Amino acid sequence: MVGGADTTSAPAESETAAGGSTDGSYTVTVKPYGSHTFEEVPETYFASVWSGFGVSLDMLPTYGGRTDKINGKFYDLVPGLEYDTSEITVLTGGKGGFDKEVFYEHEPDVIFLDPRYLKQQAGWTDQDIQEISTNVGPFLGSQVHQPINEQDPYYDLYGAFEKFAEVFQRQKQYRAWEEYHSQILSDVQSRLPPEDERPTATSLIRGINPASGHFMPVHIEENKSNTRTLAQLGVKDAFEGQNIDGEVGIEAVLQADPDVISTPSLCMDSHEDFVNNVVEPMESNDQTSQLTAVQEGNLVRTAGHYIDPITDLFSLEAGAKQLYPEKFGEWPGPAGEVPEDEQLFDRQRVGELVSGDL
Repeated sequence: MVGGADTTSAPAESETAAGGSTDGSYTVTVKPYGSHTFEEVPETYFASVWSGFGVSLDMLPTYGGRTDKINGKFYDLVPGLEYDTSEITVLTGGKGGFDKEVFYEHEPDVIFLDPRYLKQQAGWTDQDIQEISTNVGPFLGSQVHQPINEQDPYYDLYGAFEKFAEVFQRQKQYRAWEEYHSQILSDVQSRLPPEDERPTATSLIRGINPASGHFMPVHIEENKSNTRTLAQLGVKDAFEGQNIDGEVGIEAVLQADPDVISTPSLCMDSHEDFVNNVVEPMESNDQTSQLTAVQEGNLVRTAGHYIDPITDLFSLEAGAKQLYPEKFGEWPGPAGEVPEDEQLFDRQRVGELVSGDL
């Protein structure tokens, strides 16, 4: 059962290859902010974007930023996975939602926040970060949504998940997750149609309002969480080679005319919300209704910013069925309505990976 960072729900592992030593201490490095040596496995932690890593290892965050971002609609479909977001103490306050005094008050053993985010969004200084690292707990988070810049190291979904597992000495559990994910991804990709038969696509982020005439497409890349599924499923970027950093007008979207238009709303919106807020407005607008994707019913959705190993599998399944129904079966809309014999991964096995039954 997931709840309150119970780090004892799976046995701790002493693996010196992961930065351990003979005295039981171990060191975890998350670049670019360096390393921290733990004398024992931490008991409490703060997480925001990394919350789903905790759920995937059967240990809900002790402290968090927004519990409404917990991907419960998918967790509810995993046998044996129980969680209670009321057990998460929400830490808010100050500019950008984070105040030093809140961390002093609650004293989490480790903080899974990217210090670069705190500097950009909350106005923290290097001195603020060093102060909390020294007096409260280390910052060992890194943004997994997309690379912040070209200079700093970037951890993709499983790279960050591995770091999280190292902190709690769950390397064996992580490896089981990584092996299963690789198996499912390999199976799905082996069934994709030839490259020249795959569609062009774009992902429109930050909401879709056809009446505004403005849209925000992003390039399809596997190292961006809101296009990760599309890239893994081999679609061709409709805006490849173009500079689309920011909003574009409807004319640019009409010119690109992708076969598929995706939104990263699978986690947060219901199927009904998607139809009411995206599909119907796109179909009824004089300009967007001219798009091939709209006319052929190829408006799809995948996971977005808050992604984790569990959500990633559901997103892969949803994306495969929406893009290639002739290969993977029709997508019913709600994830819970996929017939068992048409599911692309074993929900029971996911429950075992969460519980540590390896």
